Amino acid sequence: MPELPEVEHIRRTLAARISGLIVTGVRVNRDDVVQIPISKRRRSRALLKGGAIKRLSRHGKRMAIEVQDGRALEFGLGMTGQFLLEDVGGAPGGQAHRHVIWTLDDSDRGKVYRLVWRDPRRFGGLTPFETGQLMRQTWRGKYGPDALGIDPDAFHERLSATRRSVKTALLDQKILAGVGNIYADEALFRTGVHPESPGCSLTPRETKHLIEHIKEILRQAIEVGGSTIRDHQDPMDQPGAFQASHAVYGREAADCLVCGSTIRKMTLNGRGTHWCPKCQMLA
Repeated sequence: MPELPEVEHIRRTLAARISGLIVTGVRVNRDDVVQIPISKRRRSRALLKGGAIKRLSRHGKRMAIEVQDGRALEFGLGMTGQFLLEDVGGAPGGQAHRHVIWTLDDSDRGKVYRLVWRDPRRFGGLTPFETGQLMRQTWRGKYGPDALGIDPDAFHERLSATRRSVKTALLDQKILAGVGNIYADEALFRTGVHPESPGCSLTPRETKHLIEHIKEILRQAIEVGGSTIRDHQDPMDQPGAFQASHAVYGREAADCLVCGSTIRKMTLNGRGTHWCPKCQMLA
């Protein structure tokens, strides 16, 4: 599932290319990707037809397109959600699973684009909001602080309130929005914290170092397009490259890059978890 770096890279890529363009058409090929009931009469407006794209927003793993009159459309990428941005004059990309297609007019350059929403496994979806303000209120109610914005004291307060393993706590989007399996494993390794350590056992110094490493890793991953393990591609159909920098995730049975010990993998609360038994000793 795309995590914060993949979603932020997609947001930046699209923002640089579609901000200011006019949504002149919307075609829905699969109704159930819109996650709230909307009549067909109202659907085009809910999906931003007629709007000038003002900004692309993100919180954690969620992103949204907002238009000048206030309407917003939130996207959850799920496991296989993907945008494709295509020149209408060129050949379309992959034909399968093109669930929603927007027509975008760039009058300044005399060009027209297709923005395509694909989601082969359909764990993601689209949620319209009448206003961006309402969307952000919803985000604040459902998710914790964004992983790139939280301060160390607030992070320590949230972790110290749970006896769950720190790895499990990091995956709880109500504690910290944006971190998933890959970047939790990588950050715990850099910090030297065993994934089974209870969240409440970490000292303020340890949580400060952990959130610093989380932010460092997320920013590094954003710059190279995130990690492509299976499906992730950006709107220009390019994969990410951060998987080449993974120290533990996906490296079970390989040598630790720091100490040479064998990287291990276990299942923790249903999620595959990678760690080094020497660099991340359980206290």
